[in-house]
Amino acid sequence: MIDTEVYAFGYNEHTQALIKHVKVIGIIDEYTDKAEIDSIPVISLEQLAPGITIVNCVYNSRAFSAQARLETLGGKVLFVGDFIRDDPEAFKGTMLAEAFLAMQEDYSLLKQWQYQFHDEASRQQYLSVLDFRRTLNVRHLSCFEVKIDAQYFEPFVVNRPYLHLIDGGAYDGADSLRFAECFPNYKSITILEPSTANRVLIADKTKALKHSTVLGACLGDRETTVHFEGEGTAAKMVSSGGAATAMRTIDTLVKQESTFVKLDIEGAEMQALVGAAKTLHRVDAGFGISAYHLPHDLMHILDWLKMSEVKRQFFFRHYSNGIAESVVFAL
Repeated sequence: MIDTEVYAFGYNEHTQALIKHVKVIGIIDEYTDKAEIDSIPVISLEQLAPGITIVNCVYNSRAFSAQARLETLGGKVLFVGDFIRDDPEAFKGTMLAEAFLAMQEDYSLLKQWQYQFHDEASRQQYLSVLDFRRTLNVRHLSCFEVKIDAQYFEPFVVNRPYLHLIDGGAYDGADSLRFAECFPNYKSITILEPSTANRVLIADKTKALKHSTVLGACLGDRETTVHFEGEGTAAKMVSSGGAATAMRTIDTLVKQESTFVKLDIEGAEMQALVGAAKTLHRVDAGFGISAYHLPHDLMHILDWLKMSEVKRQFFFRHYSNGIAESVVFAL
């Protein structure tokens, strides 16, 4: 794409791929104390000379925020998505490249889904996210603010009479606390978190919650035992070894009254939804589902929701100006 020397802003899987195909002479990483990464010097923004070229490699939650910040410095600012769009094979396996390739397949069908959403805000945000994934033009994310802590409990959720929460992928328990605040007459909160470290955070944060249960378990398509390696967002299911962890299904956990199911489980959302085959057809069950972890997640989740015998209202919200934090609501 270019034959000039560049600086990379941020270090992640996309930076690693960029280094193999472009001459990167410096890495700007504000979260490391290292003097160099991959034998490339780590420098600060203050050390940059005028007129240089920077490639913004930030992608997860603050891609456009980083782009806008860099553009105030002068010089030429490119987004790593520009390189991926021109040569996706060079970035094969990275989140942006896989999302880009998946959207080339799914776009025409997904675009038709805009008419299923209940409000104009959903349609506008949904199309902006589709256009970003289809083109990797970071400008499509300029309309979004980073509101990660405001997820799930939108007015269109809070105005419904939910009495129970299934918190799938609780991380630190913050969403369970917000449910209790929004629904003061709630009857139960079931928190599922396979990470031991995260359960320590949850226990501390939610110790004052009444009628709450913390399960050291994950959600899946059947009741069984699985094995995990790693902790937090780095945890992954393995065929053998690792820590034995119970897998539960939504169908066995959902109560016989109005229940809100929140899912943010690092790409296992569809597997968990398979275990909600009965809940899908319950009129008193609502869903808030993270729909961005895997390349085809958005298509698969929407297709699953269409199978319901219940006529639900659909909403879409995006809580960052990166590729992450897209949530589909079915209420």
